[in-house]
This record gives sequence, structure tokens and C-alpha cells, in this order.
Amino acid sequence: DLGAAYRALGEADRARPPLREAARLAETSGAEPLLARLQVDSSPGPRDAMGGNGFEALSPAERRVAELAASGNRNRDIAETLDITTSTVEQHLTRVYRKLSVARRSELRFALAARTAAGGRTATG
Repeated sequence: DLGAAYRALGEADRARPPLREAARLAETSGAEPLLARLQVDSSPGPRDAMGGNGFEALSPAERRVAELAASGNRNRDIAETLDITTSTVEQHLTRVYRKLSVARRSELRFALAARTAAGGRTATG
């Protein structure tokens, strides 16, 4: 509720931490109805990591890079795996972070884990 209140006030930066914590607790405790509620986008906009719009906005290449990064792979390893340059990996991650409204890899891990727990498919299999 606190995260939703911050969102309603237009304070997305303040909304993210309580929403992340609520989703983490819901996931670890198996509270599927709460996790599903957290997945619903309560504010308009394509860049909401908790809503349904962000992940779908990613290109297939961005999804592959995001999933490999979230799995703990280094940029150099991702580049080697996908046969692309490290610079391309960095560019994809920059766009992924912007589209999902995350600031770092740990947040990316959370955003993708929440989506997978809600039944989303991964780009890497």
C-alpha cells in the first residue's frame, strides 16, 4: 500500500523500495495473490518494472542480455556468449535499465525474478 501511495503521488523512486520488498516477501512466502497484485500496473506508463509493460517493451536481444546479466554473468561473458561486443552489451543494459526503471543489476535480478515467478517466459529458455 505504501508503494502504491507513493506511485499515486508520482514519486516512483520512493515507491520502488517498498514494492520490491513486498514482492520479495510475497515470493518467498508463497503468497501468490499478493504477488499477482504487485504485478498489476497501478500507474500508467511503459517503464514500470512491477507492472506488465516494462518487460514486454524489451527487444528480444535486450531480453537475452538482461537475463544473462541477472544470472550473474559479466558483460564480457555475455558478449562472448551472444557473439556481440561488450559495448553492445552495455548499450542493451542501459536501455533495459531505463525501460524497467532499475538502477543496478541487483534490481534487474529482482525485476526478472518477479516476472518469472508470475509465470513469464524467459528469452533464454
